[in-house]
Amino acid sequence: MLAEQIAQVRRFNRLVTQRAGALNDHFLGRDRSLGESRLLYEIGLDGADLRDLRQRLGLDSGYVSRLCGRSRQ
Repeated sequence: MLAEQIAQVRRFNRLVTQRAGALNDHFLGRDRSLGESRLLYEIGLDGADLRDLRQRLGLDSGYVSRLCGRSRQ
């Protein structure tokens, strides 16, 4: 039963993020995705160590590297 409940919550989350436009590459009218925006917010004005960010946000290194690469463009 727990697996079905988890699947139901995930379906709900996907629906809400899709309807809110959070998966759009132009989230909130910017030229970046939600993931890129989130990472830049966490980096902040003072900068941040990518290892700390990966651990704090629970992201894998490949995803963070791709986000950083896109954010520089």
